[in-house]
Amino acid sequence: MNMVRLLMMLEGLSIALIVMHFITPSIYYVIARGWLRLSSKTGSRDGLTTEPPFVSIIIPTYNEAKVITQKLSNIYLQDYPRDRFEVIIVDSGSTDGTMDLIREWVKGHGGDINVRVIEEGVRMGKAHALNTALRNAKGDIIVITDADSTWLRDSLRNAVTWLVNDCVGAVSCNKVPRTNKDVETEYRNYYACLGLPRVGSSHQHIPWRIGCV
Repeated sequence: MNMVRLLMMLEGLSIALIVMHFITPSIYYVIARGWLRLSSKTGSRDGLTTEPPFVSIIIPTYNEAKVITQKLSNIYLQDYPRDRFEVIIVDSGSTDGTMDLIREWVKGHGGDINVRVIEEGVRMGKAHALNTALRNAKGDIIVITDADSTWLRDSLRNAVTWLVNDCVGAVSCNKVPRTNKDVETEYRNYYACLGLPRVGSSHQHIPWRIGCV
């Protein structure tokens, strides 16, 4: 009898996990698509104005020596006016030469891109780094990105194009892991198929419009 109860509990747990990870996002997708159709009446993503909004790109770092120069070069090559964005790097006490690589990269680009570096000196966590960056950000739009993520050339422009819509307060992205096909990859592909990155929420009472790419 106890074994039967145990099996029933496991079955119930399995069903709950399926609902949580697959059915719930699917329902959210249907609702979000309807919301986007309604929001299209009050905004559009046909393009940016002649003077695109100023963007603050925030990169929290801790021991990112293997990827930081590639990340900065990736941002540098974005299809977005360089005089309309700033890069804020908040380093939480890296010990692998991350800061030296950042300074070398900035020096090699002759002031062609606005990069500000804030050194916390000790590791206080990503949340602390982000809050520090937000206090120093000058942008109308905030974009948060990890040092090991790579953008397509038009990723920043696409995100900003959505965010200038007054009905959109947040934008995310499709994440493609740099791994072989595995459970995580297939899991992320499921969410990518739903098209959730284009889902936005009202930015009323939110001081910035935020994108994570």
